[in-house]
Amino acid sequence: MDYQIFCPTNKPFNDPSLVALKSAVAQSEPLHTVHMSCIVDGSAAKNRNHCLDHCSAEYIVMIDDDVRQFPADFALRLVTTLQKWAHAAMCSAKLMNGHGEMFMGGYIQNTTKGIGVSRAGWVPTACVAFRKTERRFDESLPWVEDVDWCWSVIEDQPDAIFIVDNSVQVYHANEEKWRKGDNVQRGQDVFKAKWGRLP
Repeated sequence: MDYQIFCPTNKPFNDPSLVALKSAVAQSEPLHTVHMSCIVDGSAAKNRNHCLDHCSAEYIVMIDDDVRQFPADFALRLVTTLQKWAHAAMCSAKLMNGHGEMFMGGYIQNTTKGIGVSRAGWVPTACVAFRKTERRFDESLPWVEDVDWCWSVIEDQPDAIFIVDNSVQVYHANEEKWRKGDNVQRGQDVFKAKWGRLP
């Protein structure tokens, strides 16, 4: 299957956490290498777009640098699930916190506990699979670029859906490196000016 795995990060290549991440992905996906986008002074959106620019596959699997505990063949399973669902724009893993609970974002209340696939209004891009297109992440946003990406998809394709594969569970530390200081208010202001409301 034609997919590549990318990690958008603002950490340097030799950061110990990235070395550990590469090792973890290699154990789960031995036939695939995780490609790093290490624009240290770049936003989340800028690093995500750098990944898009260097993806030559039909599908891209994007993982944040604070995701851990990948199950076997996690990327392949996400892409396979994505292919099975008509109109699915993005397939997310089930993000878990340290207490074994579903974690992060407004998609939680729209998912079900247990196995199978759940639909959601949008999904965070911490561990997702989607088709490579010309769509870009909005670099004017210091954070919530994933919500913006999902909303822009729905604006262009009203029948698009977002799904969560509950059988692919990963641990997400949710470090929120970009959601700090002045970025918090600036992100809200830019998002609200663009969409008329906050996510």
